[in-house]
Amino acid sequence: METKKITNMKDREDQIKMPTKNCNEENHLVKMKANEIEGQSGKKPSRKKVPMKKSKVEDNKTKMNTNDADGQSKKLTNKKMLMMKSNEEDANEEEHKIESLIPAMTLDEFFEKYGISLDENDKEYEYDYDDHNPSVGDSSDSQLGTKKKKVRGPTQLKHIHAMETQIELTWCNGRPIGPTKTQVQLFSRFLGTLARNSNLVTLLYTSWQAVSSETKTSMLDYAKSKYKIPSDAEPWVIDTIGESWKQFKKRIKKYHYTPYNSFREMMKNRPITVPELHFRKLVQFWSLDIIKVISDKNRENRSKQKWNHRMGPVSFELVRAELRAKKEGNEDPSQSEMFVVTRTNKKGETDSGTQETIDHLQNLKQAGYSDDEALQTVFGKEKHGRVRFYGRSVTKSSLKKDKQIRQMQQQHAEVVSTMEKNQNNLTSKLDGLTSLIKMVLQQVNPGMSAEQVQVMIEAAQQSPPDASSAPNDARRSIPPSLGSNHVSKDMEQEDMM
Repeated sequence: METKKITNMKDREDQIKMPTKNCNEENHLVKMKANEIEGQSGKKPSRKKVPMKKSKVEDNKTKMNTNDADGQSKKLTNKKMLMMKSNEEDANEEEHKIESLIPAMTLDEFFEKYGISLDENDKEYEYDYDDHNPSVGDSSDSQLGTKKKKVRGPTQLKHIHAMETQIELTWCNGRPIGPTKTQVQLFSRFLGTLARNSNLVTLLYTSWQAVSSETKTSMLDYAKSKYKIPSDAEPWVIDTIGESWKQFKKRIKKYHYTPYNSFREMMKNRPITVPELHFRKLVQFWSLDIIKVISDKNRENRSKQKWNHRMGPVSFELVRAELRAKKEGNEDPSQSEMFVVTRTNKKGETDSGTQETIDHLQNLKQAGYSDDEALQTVFGKEKHGRVRFYGRSVTKSSLKKDKQIRQMQQQHAEVVSTMEKNQNNLTSKLDGLTSLIKMVLQQVNPGMSAEQVQVMIEAAQQSPPDASSAPNDARRSIPPSLGSNHVSKDMEQEDMM
């Protein structure tokens, strides 16, 4: 598809839909692409509208009501339940087709694919959509005569970036758990500074998956220059940087794009941490109709989320380590325990919906359900690629591997502990034997000093070249003046022999 060059501000207005509530224009190219997927010309793509699949579900309900001659509701048969479930899954597949419009790529690649051009030489900040819509007022602080409130800036952690020595942390299952909670949180904030550094990675991607592996590796290497990071922790570090990157992009949109109705206001209040050209491209991307539809749907899905955890920046692995330390034998907490702890605030309070779920879990376990059975009954089957209540970058295969590693480490620790006990026993016996020898030597040779006895014992402890000559060598090491004549005579007789 050829890229259309914007030559004046009128063309730009037609091609870039400005983010204003009174703007009803639609991006023609994106609209055509959306219509192909939706199959209905002139309608915006919506993941809610799947008329064919919905009618099948309604037909099933109508048939069931017709067959109920007595007017009483009956339970659905397994066959009908499976049919309805299949129809709903098909509808969900149709709904999610819209997401295929936004593949993982750079924004420049996205604009090129859909024929959208941004002339970098044009001064877009001179264009104000309010000039064409007088009903939309300018709410900038300069016209209102108010000053912006001073707020705390982003975390920079300059002292860590300036360090030349690596910082050591305590790790468990590839996640930091110590040496203190404060240091773990500091490490997470440090990774956030990398995600917000435009010199390391920009925001000009449709998703974190589009960021190249070379960029991610470069950021990981920089993190390893400041912290000692084991190899099994590298996936967690990259995922944490990616999550910080997404949150940073989300905040930029929330505070510098959404509140304003004109392009001039957006550029006037753009974030100082994002280059101007980058922000202009982000505004252009967010202003597309298809992006707005997806954004609205994502916002709706987030509002339906239940049982949000209340741990703040504290990682699940750190919580798991704290619970493990309170148990005998350092046993891992169950998933239901993790659910209760992570959904309870510091005051021991939970919201009403979460408390009902906790009560349901406890009732099932009291009825004889195992922990896994109770969880599956309440939350459904575990989804592929992630394990509940373990945090990011944890899968069933990684848990199995971590369990094997812990077993090997435990076996190694037991062997080392046994060897240390044996060594301590031998050392104790040797000390007792040495004391006995000293006592015997001093009884046989009353004139022998303690220093002379020690010299004799140390000489005997050395590995002699010939075991038969060891007694003579040990005795020769004793000084001749011992204050006793019979000792020297015995030595002379042995030498003559």
